[in-house]
Amino acid sequence: MIEWGSYNNIEFDKEKMELIHFYKGRYTEDETRYTVQISDTIIIKPKTEVRWLGIWFDRTLSFKPHIDKVLAKANRVYNQIARLANCGKGLSFQAMRQLYQACVTSIADYGVPVWWKGQRHYLERFQKLQNSMLRKILGAFKTTPTAAMEIEASILPVKIRFNKICQKYAFRAIQLDQGHPIKERTPDSFPHSRGDIELDWDKYLDWNQEDRSKKKIYPTQLYRVLNSIASSISSLNIEESGYQKQAPWLKHPIEFEPIKDSNLDRDRDKIALAHDQAIQDIALRNCIIGYTDGSKLENLNTGAGLYLINGTEFSETRQEYSWHLGVNTEVYDAELFAISKAIQYSQDIVKSSNIEVAESTSVCIYTDSKAAIDRLKKLHDIGPGFSIVQKCIQLASRITSYGARIAIRWIPGHANIPGNERADQLAKKGANTPQLNPQIKVSLTNIRRKLNKSIIDDWHRDWDQNTAKGRHYNKTGPRIARKAIKSITDRRTWTAYIQLKFGHGYFRSYLHRITRSDTDRCIGRCQGIQSPMHLYLSCYHYKEEQKELVSQLKDLYPRQLITLAEIYAEKSRQTVYNYLRKTRIATREWLLGLENGENTENN
Repeated sequence: MIEWGSYNNIEFDKEKMELIHFYKGRYTEDETRYTVQISDTIIIKPKTEVRWLGIWFDRTLSFKPHIDKVLAKANRVYNQIARLANCGKGLSFQAMRQLYQACVTSIADYGVPVWWKGQRHYLERFQKLQNSMLRKILGAFKTTPTAAMEIEASILPVKIRFNKICQKYAFRAIQLDQGHPIKERTPDSFPHSRGDIELDWDKYLDWNQEDRSKKKIYPTQLYRVLNSIASSISSLNIEESGYQKQAPWLKHPIEFEPIKDSNLDRDRDKIALAHDQAIQDIALRNCIIGYTDGSKLENLNTGAGLYLINGTEFSETRQEYSWHLGVNTEVYDAELFAISKAIQYSQDIVKSSNIEVAESTSVCIYTDSKAAIDRLKKLHDIGPGFSIVQKCIQLASRITSYGARIAIRWIPGHANIPGNERADQLAKKGANTPQLNPQIKVSLTNIRRKLNKSIIDDWHRDWDQNTAKGRHYNKTGPRIARKAIKSITDRRTWTAYIQLKFGHGYFRSYLHRITRSDTDRCIGRCQGIQSPMHLYLSCYHYKEEQKELVSQLKDLYPRQLITLAEIYAEKSRQTVYNYLRKTRIATREWLLGLENGENTENN
């Protein structure tokens, strides 16, 4: 290396040269004797820790130094964020949640695929950090069950979050160029791999195998990470992603019209009339008009439909096509497939026409999928849908080479547009007509959907098996969701709302349970047990406010008894917020005033 540098006039910084010995067993002083001498003046001594690409390696590859450092750094950021909100004032729940995900987990989770093997002793340290941040995000008490806080904050449990990170890494590995260093280290049984690693399979597991007897192990951490997506891949016949990006100066052969948002319920008839007028204008010229659609049934079968109108001949012809795409594709894939077929058949028509007709021909394809149009616009995106987009570009380029024009336009679905309605029927027909089509591959979008579903399933399973849910919270009808609620209120109202929902907060039924109050009874004439349900529906001191609350809830649920599930349903949220703003119950100031008799003066 030194000779090569000298020959090429390159000098290496000897201060940045590091050496580490990887071995199991205890550290000994003799290890320092094993140095590497590069030249007469450069001798590299071994270290116990070495940093490479942001990962700290130790001699036993336990990665404990790396975890110590990322947690220390994440905790410093947490301590700064924690000052921005408390139970009475500060940033909203949504803002605090966003700060945690953007500034804390991005630091703590760095390098997870390198070291994560389900180690419980490491998991507990990351969970401790998340628990502290959850209490700051929600304004919850320390005794609040962790699983309940994770659901209310829509933040994945740490173990599931780590598994998700590994799944994303493995999913990305499918799309890597075959010459990528990671791809070269994948087994030859992995999709689109050219790996030629030879192993003793009597001793090791392949990436898509599991050995519950624990007699076999994975040869490398990469195999373990790849195994995280094995259950979501139904077949190794997977669509190919792009290995090379397109030239940036390449002009798009397809014309796109700007998509205008509209109120479908109000403008449905207007949109249909405008489309009919546009079709009449197009029909005055030589034209090919196509309507495409995709459909996915409850049994997961997917179909694509195409309704094609050929106006280049004297006698206008109409053709109908439907395709069955199986269970391993999504509506997104079906929409792109139908568009590609529309372009293909249009290209065949233009090609078979004489030169004069071809040069005056316009091809116009209508679809109700904004996602498909957005994907077709991205020539340089090498992710899901790459192969079919490239096919569309090639076919469209041939159409324009004949002098014709091609445009793809968006129309709203189910807006009483005859061509779109017919394409929808054809797509459903294709989904309902099973037929063997070996050319249809497992789509990357389908794998991604299954991975996302597996994350939610694991969360549900974790919640069902958890014994520390909180009896009170379980009565509120908790709902697991990846996206946080969007409705925003002031911090004081939010913390009162969430503490009453958890059953852990500034009210006597809880404080008496943890020996912070002499009684669990309400004050004055009331004397009922001061529980969340009592404060919402039966407290003597807030009769008028509660009467208004019950009336509004009855309007929302006319045939149901008002329980915690109804109070904490999503459509009741603003009503409950208003009640909490008026009464100011379940806050620290309210409780102190209650103790001093200040909150019952007018009751």
